[in-house]
Amino acid sequence: MSVLVGREELLSSLWSALQQSSVLLSGPRRIGKSRLLATMAEEPRHGFRLVRADVEGFSDVASVLASVQAKLSPPTAIDRATSRISVNAIEVAGVGVRMGSAPAGSDPWAEFNTHLRAAIQPNETLVIALDEVPWWLDALERRSPGSAREALARLRGCRQELRAVRWVLTGSVGLAGPAQAWGAVAELNDLHRVVVQPLDAIAGATLFEAECPTATADAARAAHHVAGGSPHWIESLAIGCRSAAPTVDATHVEAEVERKLQAVFRELFADDHADRRYTAEDRSLQRLVLDAMCDRDDPYPIVGVVTTVLANPKANNDKDAIRRALYALLDDFVLIERPGSTARFAIPLYRRWWARWGRS
Repeated sequence: MSVLVGREELLSSLWSALQQSSVLLSGPRRIGKSRLLATMAEEPRHGFRLVRADVEGFSDVASVLASVQAKLSPPTAIDRATSRISVNAIEVAGVGVRMGSAPAGSDPWAEFNTHLRAAIQPNETLVIALDEVPWWLDALERRSPGSAREALARLRGCRQELRAVRWVLTGSVGLAGPAQAWGAVAELNDLHRVVVQPLDAIAGATLFEAECPTATADAARAAHHVAGGSPHWIESLAIGCRSAAPTVDATHVEAEVERKLQAVFRELFADDHADRRYTAEDRSLQRLVLDAMCDRDDPYPIVGVVTTVLANPKANNDKDAIRRALYALLDDFVLIERPGSTARFAIPLYRRWWARWGRS
């Protein structure tokens, strides 16, 4: 599909924002953030150069900075050969490739800034996009409390020192909640905040019809609704429906949804990200919140969700803990807060999956 279906205005506003400041880009998983960044890297605006590094899986600073440096400087033949030897040696040893640390006593940030200055070309704005930043920061914090705030502070210092460089910090978790927990809100204040929203009904239908040309308008609308405007799931439903019949209507979309909810696809929506991010007690309360949401029509009053979970014998009696669990799901874009202090599932398809396979 074209990554620009329904994203033309967003793409233009991102480039405009980057002329003035760095950006904090967030949005649900599979909403198209990574595709958007890939398009920006492949088709940069005049005067811009964007490099992207995925930092999920890293648990230190030096490896992330080294990864960015490698993206900034095309490797020589000797570098490529050395890299192959190193990776092969690591794989033989059975150790993960994402590892590494700076020599004792060195400052990886100072060395990185020096490398960055040398990488900036005349008359260009260099954009460095770090994808899945919240997961990296969370891993840092788990390894050493206070290190997430320190990393954000050093990043802010880098932004302030090198004005020819813009940063895009992105991830499928909102950083507002974690930053507050880390005492690092001030470290993000200079960032222009952009949330990637689900596709609207017209763009969602257009995408479905592009991937499934024999679809009726009813089928396209049904796919957009059940996918919650997620380009990933709209596209997945369209691909599944393409060979269903000469003309694909809403009943074929529903049949494809049911196929995806079969036992063989039970893990299709399972999310180990949250299991890594939260404690077992946190996850237990989050599951009870999702159970309560499944049993009510959308949207559901937040106070009603809390009351329902409090009445569950599996829950503790800590109302504040239940609220934190609920707002963590909002922060992670699993739920969406609506007007009138109500909430609903971000993706109806996920609600149906949870009702069948995710219950506590």
